[in-house]
Amino acid sequence: MYYDWDWTGALKLFERSARLEPLQPNPALGVKSSPSLVYRGIVGEMMANPPAADWDGVYVMRGK
Repeated sequence: MYYDWDWTGALKLFERSARLEPLQPNPALGVKSSPSLVYRGIVGEMMANPPAADWDGVYVMRGK
């Protein structure tokens, strides 16, 4: 769904997969995020600012 620009569908699936991640965010353990949560944020950015028509699925991080 991510590669097909189905942002709503991708967001739902990343939210679902976030619950299945073996390491859940937990400050006591030093876990700040998970891959699913990172992609959930990326999808939110894509929803707010859709990529160019020739987008190939690559996301370029703007910071660390």
